[in-house]
Amino acid sequence: MVGIELKLTGDLKTQNLIPWICHRAGVLDLKGWVKRHSGSSVEIAVFGPEPLLDAMEVACFLGPCDAFVTSLQKRELTVGAIPNDFLTT
Repeated sequence: MVGIELKLTGDLKTQNLIPWICHRAGVLDLKGWVKRHSGSSVEIAVFGPEPLLDAMEVACFLGPCDAFVTSLQKRELTVGAIPNDFLTT
């Protein structure tokens, strides 16, 4: 299992974004967490098989129809304590 951190920026004020991210992570059976920093920044940590992490990255860049992602930064995470589910913080 590997982990990545995704930092999304853009027009992310929609209330649908966090539930949408959690739903996508659940569909892909990924573990991790998501945290909103502002209306223009969201941080996501996801853990799972690499092909599914790639799918999550693409999904997050496309986002729900009422969010506009202008930038996505990705970095690898060291796998440590992994949540049993996908959490919002």
